[in-house]
Amino acid sequence: MQRIFRTLLGSLLCFLLLPSTLRADNERAITFEQLPKAVQQTITRHFSPRKVALVMMESDFLEKNYDVIFTTGEKAEFNGNGLWTKINCRHSAVPAALIPEPISTYLATHHRGKKVVKMERGKKSYEVTLENKKKVKFNHLFRVKKKD
Repeated sequence: MQRIFRTLLGSLLCFLLLPSTLRADNERAITFEQLPKAVQQTITRHFSPRKVALVMMESDFLEKNYDVIFTTGEKAEFNGNGLWTKINCRHSAVPAALIPEPISTYLATHHRGKKVVKMERGKKSYEVTLENKKKVKFNHLFRVKKKD
């Protein structure tokens, strides 16, 4: 009986401690040259006049994410494959070439003259924030899901 109790207690402790060891967030600063080539190309092509202030790499158990912060305070986040996941330009516009064409067309029709200051890409959606703080959420087929 005592042996069963010890086994159960040991299993419970392992079960409780396992998520903390699997999570093991590791965030550290890296150089621009250490970024994946796809991220470097996106930054030089679309953010060229801006200067990079800080690059952070976050390693989770199975994936890496990269945060690029510019001297202007703008921020771009990328996944391990080099695709942008979030762009926050605060007061300036998100580079037009990074906005998918169907979203650009919709915004030109329904929000003429308003610039996009923030854009997020999820697995199955896009969310765009305009300079007037209005948000528009699109599904993976670029159909409007929600408007604020």
